[in-house]
Formats: sequence, structure tokens, C-alpha cells
Amino acid sequence: MEMNNNSSRILSLEEMMDITKRPSMRSCVEEGMHKGAIDSVVLKEVESKFSGTGKRIVLNIKVIVEDEDGKEVALYLSPNFTWSTKGKMIKVLQDLECLPEAGERLDIDAMVGMKVKVVVENTEKDGIEYSNIISMKRAKESKVPSNKNRKIPQRKTSSQEELEELNELDDMGEDFEIEE
Repeated sequence: MEMNNNSSRILSLEEMMDITKRPSMRSCVEEGMHKGAIDSVVLKEVESKFSGTGKRIVLNIKVIVEDEDGKEVALYLSPNFTWSTKGKMIKVLQDLECLPEAGERLDIDAMVGMKVKVVVENTEKDGIEYSNIISMKRAKESKVPSNKNRKIPQRKTSSQEELEELNELDDMGEDFEIEE
């Protein structure tokens, strides 16, 4: 590392290699179900071979999920913007529980931050593998268990292992009641 007269410095080769590397634009995760959150929702005009104008409007939904290494990956779902009941957008909005009533406006800002579960399938095009969201549903918030058919005796956890077991039961989403 060299310093020059203006008190700026010349980057080392290693530093230069780090900052000049263009990040990978490939968004790929393992196939299957992933938990994530909607990061942004925008209406976007894109090219279309099937439109008379050569353009179409899509509802571009950016979802952040974690890959197998715990790194955040951006995936996109972009259904055509159409109010047709045959269109994919209606199904997506129903699954996200944010389909507006007839005569009401779609509140895309309310979708940002929403916790979701996505099902991903990978495809290859021109030798590059991509992850595609095939379906997306709003993740249900944890609720206080209401089923009184299953009872688990109340106990105090004295070890981290027991606490982890209870957390696993809680994560399984099973309904149970604590006996007193």
C-alpha cells in the first residue's frame, strides 16, 4: 500500500481484486420450500413477444430467502398485472391474503416486509441454473395452541437440551395444552 501527497492511498492488489469483482447476479437456492420475506413490490414494464405493443406490465415481487450457507438470496416472482381471474396474479394475491375487494386498490406497500413461504424449482437456461418461485403463501403467525386434545405436562427445563426440544415442538406447529 502506497501513500501519495494528498493523503490518499493506492489499493493493494488484493483490495483491488475484492472491490472490482462484479457480484454474481445468479440467484439460486436448493429446490423445495423456503421461508422468506417480501423485500419490494413494484409494477414494472418488460418486453413481451406476445403483446401487440411489445410490452407488458408485471407485478415484480422480490423475496429474500436464505441459501444453504445462510446467505441472503433475492428471488423474484413477476406475474402479469391483470385482474383476470384466470391470471396468475390473482392466485398470488389470494395466497398472500391481500387481494383487494372489487372497486378497491391493491396496496403494494402493505406487502413489503410480509413473511412468506415459497416453493422453488430450479431450471437451466443457456448453461446457467436459476431458481424460480412456483408458489408463494403468506406465512402464518404463531398462535397460542387451541387444541385441547393433546396435553403435555408442564415442566421446568434445567438444560439447554430440554429447552431445544421444547422449541422444536413449538416449531412443529402442533397444538397442545400445558397441564397445570
